[in-house]
Amino acid sequence: MVMLTTKDEKNFKKHWNGREWCVIATRSLARGATLFQLEGEIRSRPDRYTLQIGDDMHIDCKSLRYSNHHCEPSSVYIHSDRSLRACRDIEKGDEIQRHQIDQLARHPIEAALNGAP
Repeated sequence: MVMLTTKDEKNFKKHWNGREWCVIATRSLARGATLFQLEGEIRSRPDRYTLQIGDDMHIDCKSLRYSNHHCEPSSVYIHSDRSLRACRDIEKGDEIQRHQIDQLARHPIEAALNGAP
């Protein structure tokens, strides 16, 4: 199971949007802000609650079960520190979404956070 700290839990909450459950920001978060650190069981096979973090490596994300996928997500997985970060400014009440495919591709924000131009 993914472990979230008290600090992490202040960043988001489960929300019914009239169509489905989702995860929304409980406060404004700047681009690059850490939404939460992912720590938990690593599996070789994916399921609906896992996030791919490497070849045949999927982290159990039951705590993220209500986060929806989007082609232009508001968050991105950062490989170097196993965190989910805001890849754009997120306003209070905005849905926190993640990318459904190509989790292994490096997002430009990861390069920026690691000091690359």
